[in-house]
Amino acid sequence: MSWRTLWTALKRLCGYAEATAPPDEPRTKTYAGETGLVEITAPVSSAEPLSPEEQAHHQFIVSNWTKLAAAAYAGFQRHGIGVVVIEKRTDGPARPVLEDAFETHDLAYATGMGMWTQRPPHSSAPGWLDEQFQTYEPLEAGLFLFRPAGDGNDEASSATPPRPYHAAGTPPPPEALKQSRAPFN
Repeated sequence: MSWRTLWTALKRLCGYAEATAPPDEPRTKTYAGETGLVEITAPVSSAEPLSPEEQAHHQFIVSNWTKLAAAAYAGFQRHGIGVVVIEKRTDGPARPVLEDAFETHDLAYATGMGMWTQRPPHSSAPGWLDEQFQTYEPLEAGLFLFRPAGDGNDEASSATPPRPYHAAGTPPPPEALKQSRAPFN
């Protein structure tokens, strides 16, 4: 028996635990936006820096925080716990949806009960979103899911998983909804 084997056996016998890496935690970044701070949390990922796609998603959320927070809260009031689904439009000329940045994006609201959260199977989104649906506070934050561009039938969009985010910022969603409705009163 080698010394290494003997040492390992003694450590196990005495209950000495090897130093283990801390469990992976969600990735959280805080940004200064036009209306205040916006904190964005994404599912557990490797320690790699943000990808260009994630950086673009973060920038979109920060730049449009008030409108997105209003959309999240309006969806919550109407349908219950859910997520704002954001998809960049790639077909033809942009159709005005709301204003500026939204012209090239489609927004929808999906409840936490939808089967769409189960696809694609290789995504970390379903488990993380399920946890978020149970724990996030709609009065303080919103859930956002960026779907890959395309119709889902092409190889590129089916190979790219959707990217979910939990975001909280200033103003909070109820106040953002009030602000967005104020010009129409």
